Amino acid sequence: SETSSGTSKPVSSHLLLMMIFNDETCLYQCSVTGLVFLMKAEGDVLYRTVPWNRRLLAQHHKKPAGPLFDIKCQQQSVCQLCLPHCELISTGGGQFLQVAHVNDEVQALVLLFYKPPVDPDPRSILSVLLLPRNIVIRDVQRTRRKLNGDERYIDTSPHCKLHPKQVYTLSTVPEDDLIKVQPKEADFDDEYYDSYFTSFQVILRKILKDVNLSLKDESSSTCVWERKLCLFSPTVGTLSRPPSERLLNTRSCFIEGISGPVLSSLIDKLLEKKVITDAEREAADAKQDKREKARSVGGSHLERDAGKERSLRRM
Repeated sequence: SETSSGTSKPVSSHLLLMMIFNDETCLYQCSVTGLVFLMKAEGDVLYRTVPWNRRLLAQHHKKPAGPLFDIKCQQQSVCQLCLPHCELISTGGGQFLQVAHVNDEVQALVLLFYKPPVDPDPRSILSVLLLPRNIVIRDVQRTRRKLNGDERYIDTSPHCKLHPKQVYTLSTVPEDDLIKVQPKEADFDDEYYDSYFTSFQVILRKILKDVNLSLKDESSSTCVWERKLCLFSPTVGTLSRPPSERLLNTRSCFIEGISGPVLSSLIDKLLEKKVITDAEREAADAKQDKREKARSVGGSHLERDAGKERSLRRM
């Protein structure tokens, strides 16, 4: 209470009333919010009220029964916190109110789209998207295809946990002047549902087969997502080869690297573009082994290599 305080001083426009217990601990009470801090040492306590995330509460079937406090102490000298709202256990309280320690960390996805080099330019672009988990990846792929054409989705584990409005940085290994990440930092928007814009763009000015990506919390430097990527590209190491050799390399990489669902989609596309005939499609569908089916689609007739090579590269 105010009468039991020894001294007082303003902090962040709130009046803190200090009650000294001993030489090691002090108790401070805010005259505006009613918060009480038990301090084990000196420290700067910064606190404020922030709005509740109604959607987050609804997910846990909760309703706000008081203000939400954002409290920070860089020295970590707050050893106990007393909140101003409570229920009397003796009168049957304690059954409905709970203190909510809000951790606004949400499930998120890191999606990668790669635009491979085009002969004779060795430059390629890797686009990194930070999106909430409840988006549909197929919708993102469809939208990106309309915007960027020959981008390729890199199928790697995208799951991580991110804080809304938090700033993140992206780093690469190897690091050199021929690899540029832009922008240097980006924040995560958990309401980013319909516009699948690039959060980071990695510009590779040389041909790389592998690259490591690390996503870090800018404030704590904590790594929240890290992957080693194989940048599959039929043109890697083949830009100086004759067209016939590039086709064979394309076909080999295609057969080994394509997945079953993508292969089925590609067969439909090749038939639509008249790169293969109905008979060739039926022959491919009749094969049970994925590699045999891919080998059949990838070029039983090399005289049509140009059209097939362009189609395979786009996938």
